[in-house]
Amino acid sequence: MALSGLRNTAGPLQAKVGPANAQLMRRGRRPVVAVFQAALQMVMAVLLAAGAVRPAAAGVGDDVRAFVADPLGAAAMAQASAETEDACPRIGLAEGVLTLHDAVARMLCLNPRVRLARAGVMAEVAALGQARSAYLPRLSATFRRLDDVTAIDAADRSTSNRTRGESSALSLTWRLLDFGGRDANIDAAADLLAAALASRDATVLQVTGAGIQAYFDVQAAHAALEAHRANREVAHATLASVERKQDAGAAAEADRLQAITAQARAELEVSRAQGALAQARAALATWTSLPPQSPFMLPALAAPESPQVPALDPVLSHARLLHPAVAAARLKESAARAQVDAARAEGRPTLDLVAAEYRNGRPDQSLSTAPSRERQMAVVLTVPLFEGFERSYRIRAAQAVVEQREAQAQEESQKMVAEIVQAHAALAAAGDTLRASGVLFESAGASHASALRRFRAGAADLREVLNTQQTLDDARLQRVRSVTEWHAASLRLAAAAGNLGPDLLRN
Repeated sequence: MALSGLRNTAGPLQAKVGPANAQLMRRGRRPVVAVFQAALQMVMAVLLAAGAVRPAAAGVGDDVRAFVADPLGAAAMAQASAETEDACPRIGLAEGVLTLHDAVARMLCLNPRVRLARAGVMAEVAALGQARSAYLPRLSATFRRLDDVTAIDAADRSTSNRTRGESSALSLTWRLLDFGGRDANIDAAADLLAAALASRDATVLQVTGAGIQAYFDVQAAHAALEAHRANREVAHATLASVERKQDAGAAAEADRLQAITAQARAELEVSRAQGALAQARAALATWTSLPPQSPFMLPALAAPESPQVPALDPVLSHARLLHPAVAAARLKESAARAQVDAARAEGRPTLDLVAAEYRNGRPDQSLSTAPSRERQMAVVLTVPLFEGFERSYRIRAAQAVVEQREAQAQEESQKMVAEIVQAHAALAAAGDTLRASGVLFESAGASHASALRRFRAGAADLREVLNTQQTLDDARLQRVRSVTEWHAASLRLAAAAGNLGPDLLRN
């Protein structure tokens, strides 16, 4: 979801993560060409650090710093689906109004569950970098300085010998061939990174759904308060009509007392609605990390002119392909299959290049007093012959993990379908309720207006007026609740289908 601040933290609110992106991560920087690129960049970094050269432009220094932070480009895909998070702290209130878009953006930027999911992505980025590093050589250097004094005390004399010397060693090890082991590890790491991105997106959907509920709780509480206030005004008008009739001698004291009771009931409902609104606002302030007493306002909700419920089958088809939770489960299954390939490859031959230079002895030998220099280069072929059947059991364990991941993917898919079907049914019911509440509100208003006119003309008693007033009060509450329920149900269906975007939140 490309929200300014919402895309910063995750998912379906951003780019979709799936097997295609995992394939891109697998192919990146695998061949030997990447080694030469890395070597060239490394030389550049050393020269810049030493001050031997100066960057021709400001971007060169940034490129070098980026290379030092991630020399193998493991974070490329994660960065492609998440912009900088600098905008998160700057998300504020436009003229004191908290829109749904900004509320969700604040939730995602500051929510600890989303931060935990982002940290999981970075962990998988590092794991992918480790897997890619297997294609690079290992270079190590050793330096020793020896100052050895040996003293011998005898009965007739004492002697001492002092030996000083230095030795150094430089060794290089480079795996040239392993019959698919490194490729399988990179495939698994790429799939796990894509799965972590999809899991982050699923977390975003969950947090967004809960935040949307808190937002519409405030909307519903505010609308209910306005409805109770309108009912209070109606009660005031009824009491005024009764008092005028009583002054004219056309109404009894009992009628006035009934009108006063109705007015007191209306005042009580307003007080209760104010308390419910305060609680809902406090919950929303907690979700959005605003001060508890923050005087934010929410835009009024308008009833849709013609509520439309989308067909269920297209929603399910879209969700099966792109829902982040399902995509994460499938990618974990793909990673498990790659781990099976890696376990099999560990039992195949490997070919390594080994080169070393030693001065004045090797690191595991005593220091030579005579200067010496030794150089060696070898190609080592290692063929595993027998490992006590450990390899067979390791492959079986990896295959069992594949079955687990396959079952989890199927379970996640079934769970997703159930959530969508329930959300779709709730939206359809909300649409029917919305239409029925509109008819109810209009008829109740007309009925109360007619009863009030007839009461003023002396053609109806107060009981009829109070009954139609109570019906109008209930109809007004049902109307505002049905409007908020429709909007909330629409977004819940979008969240369940993994299709919650910024345009939907803004509208």
